[in-house]
Parts: sequence; C-alpha cells; structure tokens
Amino acid sequence: MKPEEDFAKARRTGLVYTHCHIDHFGGAKGIVSAEEVAERQIPVLAPEGFLHHAVSENVYAGTAMGRRAGYMYGAKLERGPAGQIGSGLGQTTSLGTLTLIPPNLDVTWTGQEETIDGVRMVFQLTPGTEAPAEMNFHFPEHRVLCIAENATPTMHNLLTLRGALVRDPHAWAAYLDEAIELFGADSDGPPLAPLGQRADRRVPRQAARPLRLPPRPDPAADQQGPDRFGDCRGAGAAA
Repeated sequence: MKPEEDFAKARRTGLVYTHCHIDHFGGAKGIVSAEEVAERQIPVLAPEGFLHHAVSENVYAGTAMGRRAGYMYGAKLERGPAGQIGSGLGQTTSLGTLTLIPPNLDVTWTGQEETIDGVRMVFQLTPGTEAPAEMNFHFPEHRVLCIAENATPTMHNLLTLRGALVRDPHAWAAYLDEAIELFGADSDGPPLAPLGQRADRRVPRQAARPLRLPPRPDPAADQQGPDRFGDCRGAGAAA
C-alpha cells in the first residue's frame, strides 16, 4: 500500500489549531474532511476568538493583506540555481489550496483540559502574542509542550510589513514566563530550551512569584481601519 493510501485510511480523531494564521489552518481539509468531522463528531479545537480573527483578515481584509504579503515575502520571485528568498520559518509559503474547518470546541481559559482519543492536553491561552488568537498546550503524560510559534529560532516581527496588527512584546514575554511557570518543570527538551534550559535538559519551575500578566481583551477592538481585524495571514503569507 502506498503511503498516501495509508494516510487516506488512517483514523483521524481530532484536529487542533494553535492559532489563527492561515499557514496553521489552511491545510485543514488535507487532514480530515468536513463530512468526516460531522459524521464522526471529531473535535476541532481552537483558541477563543480564532474564527473571528481568521475570517476577518483573510476575507474582510484578505485582498489588501494578500497583496502586501506578496511584496513582503517575494512569493512570485523567480527560483534559480542560487535558491530563493526565505520566509522566516521556511523557504517559501504554501501555494496549495486554502481550506478551513470551523472549530467546534473552543479553548476559553488557561488550565482547561481536554482528552482526545485517550490523550490528555492542558491548554494555555496566549492572546495578543504572535497572533491575536493563539494558545500553547501541554501533554502531561508525555512531558511535551506545543508552544505554537510563541517560541521559535527566528525573530518574528512585532510590526509586519504587510500591515497586520502590531504585536505587544510585553504580553508576548509575559506569556512565555507563564509557560515556564505552568509547564517548565514537567517538560523535557525543546521548545523551552531557549527560555532557560539547564544542562540536565529540564527547565526548573521558577520560585513562586506573582506573574503580572496583561489583561486579555480583544487586541483588535481599538484599532481603526482595515488592519484592525487581527494578525492572520492572507494568501501567500507565513510565519
């Protein structure tokens, strides 16, 4: 049996969107169909506000953001023997078909737990960081933390050239501190390594101290104009 046939016959039991950037949800129907989600009641998890921000930028402001993203990432530049312009986390942005399956299970608070097909996950909401609707989640039994794009080996823009919503570096840093507090002592290896990992490959839980986290309002509420709808990439954008 070919690998693609194996994949087609695989039993999907859950889909999780870490945040509302199109390069993190645009391939949803390559994983599972909307019909299968409805028929088998497959949970589709996303952070609170995900659908609002995903639709707002990619539909309401999609044309403008897509045009600006084309200039920002050089998606149409010719490829050659010397390579091509990279796009931060990858060599290029996806040129495939963009799809979206609406979430049917919202993560609305930090500490929320869900068990999908026997796998327990603990969630941390991080709104207004690398994306206006974003979350990290921890697998306690496996000592693994998925930190979305809140901690990567690149320097994400705070003010993107495509004109997206400005990211708040204070909020971003605060939620990274919170991730260490919540999951550091119970996680092994990356992605917490850049945040202070010890030689024994485990981040210690920091001494108890109050975390001064910023409020969690809608980060787009007070911004005017077409860019106020959030930081979810238009077609051709990434990272």
